[in-house]
Amino acid sequence: MGMNKDFGPFELREKIGSGGMASVYLAVQKSLQRPVVLKILYPHLAEDEKLVQRFEREARAAAMMRHENIIQVIDCGRQDDVAYICMEFVEGMDLKKWLEAHGAPPIEMALLMLRDLCRGLEHAHGHRIIHRDIKPANIMLTPDGTIKIMDFGLARSGGDTTSQMTMVGSVLGTPAYMSPEQATGEVVDERSDIFSAGVVAYELLGGQRPFNGDSYSTVLRAILTVEPPDVTQFNPLIPEEVAHIVRGMLQKDVSKRYATIAQVRHELEGVIEQLGLHRGKDLLREYAVDPQAVGDRWRKKRLSGHLNQGLHYEQMGLGKIDDALLEFRRVLFLDPGNSVARDHLKKLEKERPKSAVATTSSPPRPAASPSPTPTPAEASPEGATVVLGPGQTPIERPRATGSAQKKRGLPLPALIGVVVLVATLAVGAVLMAGRKSGGEGAAGSSAPSAGAPGPSPAATTTPGTPPQATPGATTPPATPAAYGPVVSPLDSAQTLFDAEKYADASGLLRKLLTGGKLDPAQVKSARELRARALVRLKQGTAAQKVYAELLGADPAYHPDTTTFTPADFGAWDAARGGSVPLPAATGAPAPTNANMATVTVSANPFASYMVDGDRKGQDLPSVTIALKPGHHAIRITHPSLGSHDWAIDVSAGESRTLSWDFVADASGSINVSSSGGWAEIYLDGDPVQHSTPWVILSVPPGKHEVSLVRDGYSVDGGPQTVNVKPGQQAKVSFKLKKK
Repeated sequence: MGMNKDFGPFELREKIGSGGMASVYLAVQKSLQRPVVLKILYPHLAEDEKLVQRFEREARAAAMMRHENIIQVIDCGRQDDVAYICMEFVEGMDLKKWLEAHGAPPIEMALLMLRDLCRGLEHAHGHRIIHRDIKPANIMLTPDGTIKIMDFGLARSGGDTTSQMTMVGSVLGTPAYMSPEQATGEVVDERSDIFSAGVVAYELLGGQRPFNGDSYSTVLRAILTVEPPDVTQFNPLIPEEVAHIVRGMLQKDVSKRYATIAQVRHELEGVIEQLGLHRGKDLLREYAVDPQAVGDRWRKKRLSGHLNQGLHYEQMGLGKIDDALLEFRRVLFLDPGNSVARDHLKKLEKERPKSAVATTSSPPRPAASPSPTPTPAEASPEGATVVLGPGQTPIERPRATGSAQKKRGLPLPALIGVVVLVATLAVGAVLMAGRKSGGEGAAGSSAPSAGAPGPSPAATTTPGTPPQATPGATTPPATPAAYGPVVSPLDSAQTLFDAEKYADASGLLRKLLTGGKLDPAQVKSARELRARALVRLKQGTAAQKVYAELLGADPAYHPDTTTFTPADFGAWDAARGGSVPLPAATGAPAPTNANMATVTVSANPFASYMVDGDRKGQDLPSVTIALKPGHHAIRITHPSLGSHDWAIDVSAGESRTLSWDFVADASGSINVSSSGGWAEIYLDGDPVQHSTPWVILSVPPGKHEVSLVRDGYSVDGGPQTVNVKPGQQAKVSFKLKKK
């Protein structure tokens, strides 16, 4: 078909593409003299009347959508018995061409693109429209920073239960981005688009596709049978939270995949908020206009951040040596020729063996809050190709606590003490092993001998959690367990949970669950504890997903009611589809009668509840209590946000609701400034991702440590402690000097 030819109401100007079903032309709509894009069905397909009718029906359905992140379908019809779809013309470049021209975008830009992709798909799915061909070539980045989903030509209404269209015996769609169910010709739903979007996410973040092959069939076989390497293996800068999202999108079992694209968007927005990417549209606009300059700027910012963080960890002593090594390796991933990182890396690698005794006695524990920068996966899938920075290897990351974080090493008297303690514990362990082999120290014995490893506090004090076997309880402990009482990782997670460090507990449990080193019983315990931690972090969707995994492994699974709260039940019940009644032991409304009053007390985010001096619940978002008529004193307490009291009078048969929001006006802020130059700000040991001067917002009340780090500079007086009061701004100032 020649150009500048009439096509009914349109004038064809240029052929700009072709696909499995149609040719695509740039055209002009004569009536309005505006540029449009025409998708014209191939003549041989136009002979199939049923296919043409479906083509038109789905085009009309797509035309009902109105969303910033979706290319608008304007019209559809037939010209000389040839079916066509007319779409708005938008300037820009599709992501396939973009990747070929500019390579993978900075992580920050990729997250913003994926968030907008999810927004468009969420709108389509809300109209019961499934795209079925999500891939970079069908996603456009416009010059104003807008992501547009194109080509709903393969789209299908979610209510259509017929099998998907086929052509010459093949499944329509692009093989490398198909979901497993689409590849096998099954009926697909919205979760198929989620899988395809996960492949796009993998490519944007990792720089390559998760499923490859030299033929159509090998690609489909990979989609159906191959577990791709974790995306962090190809880009160690990716935050673990993002890698977790990608893994959830690429689940081959559709029942284990995210149920809705809205869940994906919500979790992405949490990461975007954490990284401080508040001007998403402006940032993408800048990147679309000058990708090279923006890419270099973000690279330099990350380079500086990782280098300063590595120096910060190095200053904290041997307890943070592995964290420092990791940060310097990230610097070398970004800049292989960076001499500062290389020199510090060599120095720390020489010092690291000297710290083995000092760090082995303390079990690893996560940082106080998730780091905005990623950690490489501990191990790659069997047979996978691992791509890391120069000299980079996956490592364990033991973290010290207390004073070990603030000292560069142990003084000589302390080292002597450690050696004596190690020897004493080793002898005690051997003696214990000898007693056990002689029939002593059986289950009925009163107590273990001094120095022998015993059960961890978490294993004996937390109902509903199976006690973890203590290494060395029945056989002589092996080195390095002989250095001291061995605490299992699950016990460490339980201890963190009991200490209300729910983010730390969740992070450690996620690491254990993805490491593949737990037996089935431990997996069950780890999943349940992680779900409960996520509930307390108010991440209900993530908790529901973990409970769904528990139910998938054991359909008869039922949580232990002695530690199960109403909030936990809500997440678990949602995972089951809301079909199970609330167990009485979980804090359900107490039975009432005409002689009692019912009072429901709720707190945001949670609280411990006291009524007339008696405890009625701990760490719960709400409780319902049956009270006798008369006067009652009710107090709710949050561990860090304070307490609130009510004095109420109730009568028989009365129902009353009381609520309190600890969060409202509870947080404060810290104004951080410095003289002598700028520096990166750290709050409680974690990077704020901003340099001085800066105001840190939404800081919980209480004492916090603020420190500054800049390569080549020292800070007079070191870190400073500041007391933040609810609703108030604290100020702290530092003086920098060149070294």
